[in-house]
Parts: sequence; C-alpha cells; structure tokens
Amino acid sequence: MILLWRTRAMTLTHNIYNDLSVSLSAGKHQILSKVYTTPNGISLIYAMNRDTEKRALYFVAEEKSVDSMPRCKGLDIGKVHLYEYSPVDFFCEIAQNSGDESYMFEIIIEDIRKNADELNDKQQLVARVSKLLIKWKNFFAQEKSLMLSPERQQGLYGELLFLKQLIGMFGTSAVSFWTGCDYETHDFYIRGNAVEIKTTSSKAPYKMHISSEYQLDDSEISGELLVDFFALRKSSADGETLPQLIDDIRFKLDDNPLMRKKFDTNLETYGYFDGLEDKYTTGYHIREEHSYRVTDRFPRIVKRDISNGISGCTYDVLVNSCASFEITASEKEHKMKGSEEIV
Repeated sequence: MILLWRTRAMTLTHNIYNDLSVSLSAGKHQILSKVYTTPNGISLIYAMNRDTEKRALYFVAEEKSVDSMPRCKGLDIGKVHLYEYSPVDFFCEIAQNSGDESYMFEIIIEDIRKNADELNDKQQLVARVSKLLIKWKNFFAQEKSLMLSPERQQGLYGELLFLKQLIGMFGTSAVSFWTGCDYETHDFYIRGNAVEIKTTSSKAPYKMHISSEYQLDDSEISGELLVDFFALRKSSADGETLPQLIDDIRFKLDDNPLMRKKFDTNLETYGYFDGLEDKYTTGYHIREEHSYRVTDRFPRIVKRDISNGISGCTYDVLVNSCASFEITASEKEHKMKGSEEIV
C-alpha cells in the first residue's frame, strides 16, 4: 500500500505563534512578541505568555473605539499601553480566553490579519475588526461548529472535485459558477445550465440522496440540469484529504487573486476554515464517477408532483436506475460549454 504524504498548509498566524512558543521554550523571557506589517504598513503585534501559553494580538486604536467594540466568545478585548512600541498610543488587545482552544483563537486572529492586508491605512482597521467580531459572534450564537460534519466534508469534497474539472474547462473564472456554498437550489450554475453534485461512501448498490423536491427540478433553468455523481471510498490511512484538494485548487488560482479570494470566501461560507487542516484526516478515493442528464423521465420527485400542503420531500434515487440518462465526459463538457467559445 502507498501512503500519501499529508501536507498541512498552516496559516501565517499559526506559524507566528508557533515561532513565539519555540522561542519562549528556549529562552528566559516571560512574554515575547513579534510585529507583522501588512502590505500597506499596518502593524499587528502578536504576543504570547510562556507560563499560560495565552496568545494575544495588539494594534493601535483610539481609546473610545476599543470601548465600543463588540465582544465575542473566546476573546478578552481591552485597551493597553505598549510603551516599547509607542509612548503615546493606546493599543487594542485581543487576547485568548483561558481554557479556550487555541485553534479557535488562531482562526479569528487569522481572519483579522487577512482583512488587515486588504486595508489602505490603519484608520480603517478598528471598523473592519468590529465587523469581523460581529460575524464571529453571530456564528457562535448559532452554536455552529468550526469543524464540518463528516457528511458536510464529503459533500464539499465532491463539489470541489467538480470545481477542479471546471477550472480545467473554463479556467480560473469557473469559481464564479460554484453556488452550493451559498445554499442555492443547485450546486453550480454554468451559462444557463445547472449541475447538482451527489456523493456516497456506501458500498454498491449506490444511492443518491435528494434533500428536497427542488433539487432535481429543471423548471427554472433555461438550459439543462445535470447530475454528477461520485462514489467514494473513505480511508484513515491514505487517499486525498479535503485540505489537500483545497491546496491543489488554490495553486491553480494563484494567478487570479480575485478568484482566489472568492474561492476562500466560498469555503468560509460553506463552513471550512483554515487552521484546522490536521483535524481533516479522512482520505478519499474515487471509486466511480457518473454524469446524468435530467429529463422528464429521470427518476425524481418535483414540486408539481406533490399535493398541496406537502413540503420538505426527501428521498433516495438508485443510481443503477439512471443508466439510460448517463452521458460521457465529453458530452458533459459540450453541454456546459454550449456553442460559446471558451477564452
């Protein structure tokens, strides 16, 4: 058996705190700090306490603006003087709550860092951080987990497999076709066509789980509705992990910063956050892939088939019953591209 090396694309924030931790262990200092400077000259100060391993982030802010900042789970927010960095300025301190998981803190701080990279001057930072704190406060208020469930992981893996195919067909702009992350009716909308992605890790005979009467309804699509189905084998020993597939797609998007940012935003909307790569250890192998064209005779239940007063229809479709609707990879590409020339 060949064991694949699992890469880990750690965040810059994690790497900075890790460097501080190593330096603290090797020296006599109680607290160490490191300055990160954004492309437009905004300074973020990372700090760590040796005894408590408590992490903190500091940046220059007006005293009143710190007082009005929203509070968020896992964070202590206050104002301090850091005379070694400025004899006159106040600094906003965002510190890790004692007992909270370090990865949760690092994910929020990394979000702040990436947003700070986009700003033109430090006067915009407090307002941007406040918006981010509200976002995270709302996230935790819904009792959401930072980790995707196994079902959501598998679903995302399937959608990203298909997105990778689309990038090969259309180039990096294919990221704009991905709408499953936004809870649209269908996972992809491509030039009037729609594609629904289905996965299973169960053994044959395979089934596709349909979560509503709208998923296989093509009545609101000007083109055609396709279903792309992946039968996967999961493994704890080998195979491609979700972070590995994400890294592969990001590499393909490196030359298009706009699409790279959209892709990262889509991942967060879906519920995938950088900094948790080590927790996504399941590897996937593709057993089979099939593509189907949905027509009136395709095995499905749609809204017009249901009596008034009934909603929330879920059901399974036996994959072997869809054989007569299967299309080849070249037919699938032709349908998605249509007659338009691909740039």
